[in-house]
Order: sequence, then C-alpha cells, then structure tokens
Amino acid sequence: MILGDVTINDDILGNITNLNGLAQLTSIGGSLSILYNNSLVSLSGLDNLDSIGGSLEIQNNSGLLSLSVLSSITNISGSLIISGNGALPNLSGLGGLDSIGANLQIQDNNALNSLGALGSKPQLADC
Repeated sequence: MILGDVTINDDILGNITNLNGLAQLTSIGGSLSILYNNSLVSLSGLDNLDSIGGSLEIQNNSGLLSLSVLSSITNISGSLIISGNGALPNLSGLGGLDSIGANLQIQDNNALNSLGALGSKPQLADC
C-alpha cells in the first residue's frame, strides 16, 4: 500500500515501457496519475490494484492500447480522467467500477469507439 499519491510521468525520455515493478501494489491512498508515457502500451503491473483513495488520471499516453488490467478496481474516491490517449480503443478493464467520488472526464481519445465497458454504472457522487 502507498498512502500518498503516485505519479508516473515520462514526458521527456520515453523510456517507460511497462509498470511491472508495481506488481505488488494493491492500494493507493491518494491519487494515481499516469501521464505522458508515449512508450507505454498497457498498464500491466497494476493487475493487483483494487483501491484508489484519490483520483485516477490517465492522460496523454499516445501508445496506450488497453486498460484491461484495471479490472479489480471497484471504487475511485476522487475523479476519473481519461484524456489524450490517442490509440486507446475502449475502456475494457473499468467494468468492475461501482463508484466514482467526484468527476468523470473522458475526452480526446481519438481511437475510443465505445463507452460500453462502463455499462450502467458507475454511480457518481453528488459533486
């Protein structure tokens, strides 16, 4: 468990290709931000993550193709922001999400062709 925030940001070098070093991580007390990782095609390594106490931001990862490893997450206490991931075709992996504590923002994901993975949920808290 990490009590605070986690930020994964590789906007200059482009060397982050996987998140396998985080495979033991099950809970983040704060927010998880995955930003500007152009060489990252999946979020493998976050397979065991089931709880985020803050927001989940996945932004500007131009090579990201899948969110499927996030299927264990049921609750995000803050906002869910998925933006600027040009190759992301769907939101598979978010089907287990029951609630979002703040805002839901999905924009500028040019290959995104369906929000079907969200189904009739999640419930949004009164903001």
